[in-house]
Amino acid sequence: MSLDLWKKGTLAMAITAALTACGSDDNDNNNSADTNTDTPAEFDISNIVINEVRSTGDYDYVEIYNAGSESYTFADGEWGLLDGDSTHTAIAIPAGTEIAAGGYLLVLTDATELPATVASAVLGGVDGFGLGKGDTANLLYQGTAHDSYSWTDGEHADTLGRYPDGGDWAEGAMSATPAAANTAPAAAEEEEPVTAVATDILINEVRTKGDFDFVELYNSADAEFTFSGTDWTLLDSDDGHTPVTIPDGTVIAAKGFLVIMPNETTQVDGAPAAIVAAADQDFGLGKGDTIRLFYQGNLADEYTVTADTHANSAGRLPDGGDWATGDIYATPGETNLAASPAELAVTTLFFDGLNDQEAALEAEGFRVFGPAADLATDVEPEYVAISADDTTAWVSLQENNGLAVIDLTVDAEAITKILPLGLQDYGLEANAMNASDKEAGTALTAYANVKGFFMPDAITTFEDNGTHYVISANEGDARDYDGFSEEARVDDLTLNTTAFPDAATLQGETVLGRLKTTLNPFSDEAVATDIETIYAYGGRSFSIWNGETGEQVFDSGNDLAEMTIAAGIYPDGRSDDKGSEPESVTTGMVNGLRYAFIGMERASAIAVYDISDISAPEQLQLLTHEGDEAPEGLLFLDSDSVSEFGFAAALVTANEVSGTLSLYAVPAVAAADSAKPVFSHQYTVTIEGGERASEIVAYDSTLHKLYVVNNGAISDGPRVDIVTLSDTGLAVTGAINLAAYGAGVNSVAVKNGKLAVAMEANDKQAFGTVAVFNTSDDSIYGYARVGSLPDMVTFSHDGSFIMTANEGEPNSAYTRDPKGSVSVIRLN
Repeated sequence: MSLDLWKKGTLAMAITAALTACGSDDNDNNNSADTNTDTPAEFDISNIVINEVRSTGDYDYVEIYNAGSESYTFADGEWGLLDGDSTHTAIAIPAGTEIAAGGYLLVLTDATELPATVASAVLGGVDGFGLGKGDTANLLYQGTAHDSYSWTDGEHADTLGRYPDGGDWAEGAMSATPAAANTAPAAAEEEEPVTAVATDILINEVRTKGDFDFVELYNSADAEFTFSGTDWTLLDSDDGHTPVTIPDGTVIAAKGFLVIMPNETTQVDGAPAAIVAAADQDFGLGKGDTIRLFYQGNLADEYTVTADTHANSAGRLPDGGDWATGDIYATPGETNLAASPAELAVTTLFFDGLNDQEAALEAEGFRVFGPAADLATDVEPEYVAISADDTTAWVSLQENNGLAVIDLTVDAEAITKILPLGLQDYGLEANAMNASDKEAGTALTAYANVKGFFMPDAITTFEDNGTHYVISANEGDARDYDGFSEEARVDDLTLNTTAFPDAATLQGETVLGRLKTTLNPFSDEAVATDIETIYAYGGRSFSIWNGETGEQVFDSGNDLAEMTIAAGIYPDGRSDDKGSEPESVTTGMVNGLRYAFIGMERASAIAVYDISDISAPEQLQLLTHEGDEAPEGLLFLDSDSVSEFGFAAALVTANEVSGTLSLYAVPAVAAADSAKPVFSHQYTVTIEGGERASEIVAYDSTLHKLYVVNNGAISDGPRVDIVTLSDTGLAVTGAINLAAYGAGVNSVAVKNGKLAVAMEANDKQAFGTVAVFNTSDDSIYGYARVGSLPDMVTFSHDGSFIMTANEGEPNSAYTRDPKGSVSVIRLN
């Protein structure tokens, strides 16, 4: 429990409510001294402590112990027990309850009756609470945290206690002894140190066809293995070739992989970091080839490709096991997977064909600025929006400040152009901003020669009178890596005194000095002196763009700041960054009107607009719900999807920081009574996993199931949680574990009974995977290799193909920067 919460009164109110529920009132509390007349005045209440906790088993309990030499009688309204959730009702310890010297009091936190094995206890009752993973037991006395014990995030307490009773908390679990003396934890057996030996190293996967040939080695031991000297070599079936020597000191992790690429001399796009490239291009891997691994000149392992065929790919299933019959799914440096049940045709598009347009695009506000990068390497595709007729897609290139346009003609898919998005002018009153997190107030000010790159995150598209439009949430994002950072603050710059005659004033921390800016607006050469224009991150707005020409049809300017200021929720502590940070956007039809919903990550709010007149959108409302923080994903549900629940339309928000999923809706009766109905909060469910447990959401309207991206800080691994919508609310009803497909799940989409998930590789710069499941039974339908770091995934409107925007983000040292790309996966 955070004591800050107690000081704010949250827990005080909770226990007051609990004690009142148990029969206490103000008069009883005022006479509490009379109730406790049997307790010696000199009794030291520090002797009353939490002694043992259990959050799993037949029942959850907290054991309280009296370490004193006298018995103690609990007074009315003074003592209570609460877990780590301040919204729960505290369990009051009834007046007159006595705990003997050296005795115990058992509190069953979620029981309504005594178990057969328990003689007496305080019961949590119908308003009680269970104890969960990574929870806290709090013993409260007179509105103060008296004693508490917390256990490890993501783990249950089974069973933890003090040893001896009243002493220090013991290391590790002990036997459960409710209302009895604690026993010592079992002594941990000393384990023999695990070491890896040469026989633990195996050939695990081989590919002789595809983007690159490779041989993957696997360490089957539970300890890492270090290759030494020139002991280890790899060779094909031709003894006349020069073998590849695994360099001295190369380490392969326990249960880990090492990829060897015998006909490559350097790292290639899509390959994992842990590779050994050949010293020269001496041999490739061919049809019917034999790949041999030698240790100190002796054959350690080998694999022979079927005669007259290529291996694309052959491997052991599971890793280190027997060789599979036929091809498996190629997973260099990753867990081996069986061949995809369904054959998915993938086309991955790169931006090399636009390299010669770099200068012209930069002149219009597009950015190419990574270290020594060309356009194709520098772009970072973020989000995808597909036209209603499935012929064109738009992809946001956030860091680069542009939109890519994709022609989706079957078998002729191509990136046709980039639309530079230009600059937000913060010198205009309509765009006035708050640029400091240090000033007293939230005044919005226009600043001449201060511009902002729009840098959209989420985008969506719609058609109006035959023209395609793209709506962007102009969040902004900086590159800030160990090996390269563009970030600076205005007070770090030397301003041109002609452009900024009052530079000394402007660079004060309460004016512009704290504003984050870039040293690399259009180049990898940093510029910090003689600055004539200050460039900020993001437009702090949402925009509507002509999808064909890139013309900006509408921009909300500082509307979002004004709305959140008026509502008292503007995040002033983020003024120096990107303000309320509009991050997510979606649209939908309500009563024949086109609504737009803009999620603001830092304000924890969603702005609702009527954009039926695209040149003059109208503010309708601002949606917030207590407990929801950082809306990351927005999903609009039309009347066909939710009418059976009494709604004319609904909006689902996945809230990243709070790990909650909420549903707002327009009740059908309200839609009938209003030309422009408003949304109201209906339901919220918390997704287990903590922060990042609820990020992006998709919906199967037939099954009424929501699929939620869960990369929770205390989750067991990447997964998609399944939340069922019913007429009584939202409930988590299942989950799909995704650990076999990569290190993290970035996005989900649903169409026609298929669920697509975008998975980044364990090595973030290697090619990622899209896994497709059947929503009917959560079984795997197929998977496909896509570009590096697939961020957003979406289905075409007819469900015949899937698209991903693959960021190709660099590593922290900026020594590996894979190309950004867009993948198209055809299902039929």
